[in-house]
Amino acid sequence: MKMLRIAVLIVFGGIWLLGVSDYEKVFPYLYRWGLIEDEYRYGDLFNLSKLPQFKEEMVKCTTPFPLEKKSDRPLHLYALGDSFLEPQRIDSSDFIADAFHFVKWDNYLHFNLDTSALNVVLIESIERHLRQHFETPVDHYFVPDSVTYVRKWKDMRWMSRLDDFFRSSRAEDQLSLIISSNRLGIAFKELKSSLNFNLFDRTESGVTVSDDKKHIVYYLDTDTLNYPITSGFAKISDSRIDSVVNAINQTATQLKAMGFDHLIISIIPNKSTILMPDYGTYNHLVERIQSHPDLSTPFVSIINEYRALGEKSFLHSDSHWTCEGRAIWVKKTNELLQHLLDDPENLPPDCMAPGSTRNLLKASM
Repeated sequence: MKMLRIAVLIVFGGIWLLGVSDYEKVFPYLYRWGLIEDEYRYGDLFNLSKLPQFKEEMVKCTTPFPLEKKSDRPLHLYALGDSFLEPQRIDSSDFIADAFHFVKWDNYLHFNLDTSALNVVLIESIERHLRQHFETPVDHYFVPDSVTYVRKWKDMRWMSRLDDFFRSSRAEDQLSLIISSNRLGIAFKELKSSLNFNLFDRTESGVTVSDDKKHIVYYLDTDTLNYPITSGFAKISDSRIDSVVNAINQTATQLKAMGFDHLIISIIPNKSTILMPDYGTYNHLVERIQSHPDLSTPFVSIINEYRALGEKSFLHSDSHWTCEGRAIWVKKTNELLQHLLDDPENLPPDCMAPGSTRNLLKASM
């Protein structure tokens, strides 16, 4: 019995240490050794809700058409974005660029520009976080340096690191991953979630299910009471839109002062914007930004194409695009990059705001 108690203490002590460990340093080995399974293998929204009707296996998308740069000038693309541009969804092979560098929001891209190339910055944001990102210009994420690399943000203060080590939410998430990411654990959570949903019409707080029960979206898309800055159904004044556009334009000015040639903006619409437009009164954030007369920066617009694609634009159990939706974005992004190489002063109308400085100049010629 004594040996058994010691063994139990060792096992549970080891699990607790994994729960408070550094995820990026420890958990990749647990995945590699097969000790835990990928918690997002059925989609991020299923992972939050555990509703079996929104469970599907994730697949790796590839670009279904050949890419060819029709110019001899080198093109270097520097992208700042969120999970839509992470390596598991987008990589260098999806662009006509000769070099591709990606940095995620809140990290910093140190760069050394090749002045013989066309250096383009692509800033991508999901609709729900656009206003947060552009409360001020975001050029500070790009740092001139002698070499190009990504520096991850981390609070190095000793007390902050100590607080993070003992933070209960992180430990709970990691312990849950260790204990219940297996098939038995998922099956138990599915049963619990199904009972709550079917008997009491309740879901986990991280998701919202559409009135017709066909779609599931992230709660930040819909919660106008607690998260009005992220919800697509919260009112936004014209002055707020003006502030976002001004921050985008200032970002372009600062990046060009650093040596970049162009800035491209891409706003990915919320899943709720496309599949649940009648959930509330949509604030039309994407269209209001892209059609703003003061916006002088070209953009990759996919909102109309996604509306035409409908349910095929977003994954059933995930908040990200389908392979069809991804292909639309890749195609339009590369078309704009080619236009910047060929004739940046005559961009297609769907890449520039109707009243922008560049379009006004073209109209007067």
